[in-house]
Amino acid sequence: MTLVRLSDIHLRYPIFRSGRAYSFFRRVARQASGGLLGRNDQDDITVVNALRGISMELREGDRVGLIGRNGAGKSTLLRVIAGVHWPQSGVREIQGRVSCLLDVTASVDIEKTGVENVDFVGRLFGLDRAARAALMEDVATFTELGDYLLLPVRTYSSGMMIRLSFALATALPGDIFVVDEVIGAGDAFFMERARERARKAYTNAKIIVMASHSDVILSYFCTHGIWLEQGLIVDYGPIDEVLERYTKQTPRFPEGTSYVRPHHNLEPV
Repeated sequence: MTLVRLSDIHLRYPIFRSGRAYSFFRRVARQASGGLLGRNDQDDITVVNALRGISMELREGDRVGLIGRNGAGKSTLLRVIAGVHWPQSGVREIQGRVSCLLDVTASVDIEKTGVENVDFVGRLFGLDRAARAALMEDVATFTELGDYLLLPVRTYSSGMMIRLSFALATALPGDIFVVDEVIGAGDAFFMERARERARKAYTNAKIIVMASHSDVILSYFCTHGIWLEQGLIVDYGPIDEVLERYTKQTPRFPEGTSYVRPHHNLEPV
């Protein structure tokens, strides 16, 4: 069984600075963030409360889009699911292999060449020599990077990095596919090919969680939506309904929900 279960997840980022200027910054920032900034009284360290008691359960067949403004906690939640960030409290339970595309360079080593990155991913997935050769051919065909695959990734443009990262993330998707605001990047021709490649990869994934500011992309790939606001889940349900409420800024649960199970489309328990 493939499963994502988060129970009362709290994640805070500490901000290490000092001085009178920072004290002024902290007061202003706390007001502007609506209370998202807090303080660890034990150490007198200002923290960003990125996730505040998130509880949710995703099961096989779920295709969930994360909705919210910048700083709402979408990327942090994706990173918790992917195992990149670990919360200070709460329980994270994952059943199944996670494949993620979190940012332009998340899946590549910029000091290695494109070929070396592809070979590394192949070995990571336990592919034999023939399978790694097939993977290399697939990535080369999709990215159309040609001889650039023989150069260090740090020499690539941002568009070239996107192509390589996207190709690697979608070549061998896991049971749980986590994507953060990448499909919308790049030229129109690449976006069209990326959508088709993503569609095929998503068909094989058992659970999909993605964040995007594009309503079109979310409606195309997702069946359900989760709306985050200041580290809380304030709405969830069928994707088009959540997007409509988000546009109107009328969340169903402005104080946050206690437990979210989009696959059942239930009220919070």
